[in-house]
Amino acid sequence: MRSNCKGNVLVYILLAVALFAALTYAVSGENRGSQQNQLTESQVDLLATSLIAQATTVKQTISLMEQWGIEYNDLMFDLPGSASYTSNVSRQVYHPSGGGLSIFNEKESYKAMPSARGWTWQNLNNVEWSATTDTDLIYTFLDISENVCAKINERLHNDPAIPISTVNYIDVFMTNSPNPDFLITDCPECQGIDSLCISNSTNYAFYNIIGMR
Repeated sequence: MRSNCKGNVLVYILLAVALFAALTYAVSGENRGSQQNQLTESQVDLLATSLIAQATTVKQTISLMEQWGIEYNDLMFDLPGSASYTSNVSRQVYHPSGGGLSIFNEKESYKAMPSARGWTWQNLNNVEWSATTDTDLIYTFLDISENVCAKINERLHNDPAIPISTVNYIDVFMTNSPNPDFLITDCPECQGIDSLCISNSTNYAFYNIIGMR
């Protein structure tokens, strides 16, 4: 009987330890999430400025490559170290022999969560309000923090309001089959605007139409 009691006590202790560990992890997770919302106004302004500056640099890089005769749908976005990085280097946006674009340092502060996707490319669909039905080029920062998103719109359009859209971020802003077009019905407030931070009621995305045809 005594050995059974000891065994039961050990089980209870192990259960208590497991519950404490789970609680500690949950609390630390909440703290990690809350840190994303504790940015100062100056930090938010700096982060928004950095993202806007990066989008501007990308536009300049792509414009230069376009002058070389490289079409949007021929651009390649392989990162250094990837298998295709040294292939067709003149078409590579990040290669020194191509666009020579520097890799953006995506600090966690920009993102709403550690698993956020950051900057993404899309050159296989069409922006509905462009002049033709040819493929266009969109550069988007996905899963951005809400306060940084609002600051971007304030800086670009003198209005911190974040339009609500029904855009499927993964399909529209990433090269992800079937690569549906960026439609006005998905975001009426986006029509005619090259750079804007929007929401799909859950996540926030800062899109930049780098080139339209």
